[in-house]
Amino acid sequence: NCKEFASLPPSQIVPALADQGRYLAPESSFYRIIRKRGGRGTMRVVTTIPKEKVKGFTHKLVKALSGNHEVRTVDMIDRLNRQLAGWAAFYKFIDYSAYVFQRIDTALFWKFAHWLARKYRSRIKPLMRKWFK
Repeated sequence: NCKEFASLPPSQIVPALADQGRYLAPESSFYRIIRKRGGRGTMRVVTTIPKEKVKGFTHKLVKALSGNHEVRTVDMIDRLNRQLAGWAAFYKFIDYSAYVFQRIDTALFWKFAHWLARKYRSRIKPLMRKWFK
């Protein structure tokens, strides 16, 4: 928020702060911080989750569900729940987190529905009636 760094890219801000003996965050974190116009027209800082992190985490969850049918359903739910809780705790102070979490939730819901259908050799509709009352 200093005027001296207002026009500089993060690749120049981080070394300049390091020369002053101040460390705020790694350069990659500076790219996540953007400015957005607030309700009264003033600019405010907005932090977001990087798209690469969202894609990587979603891919990790999908990979855990791919072809792993010998695991008990309760164990799989527990494993996924621990991963989701940890990821949500890490990103809990990020702006627009509900939108990102909703996208991950939708992807995981349908992948888990397909996993259940393959595990129990059934169609998704009867499984939805059984598991999601």
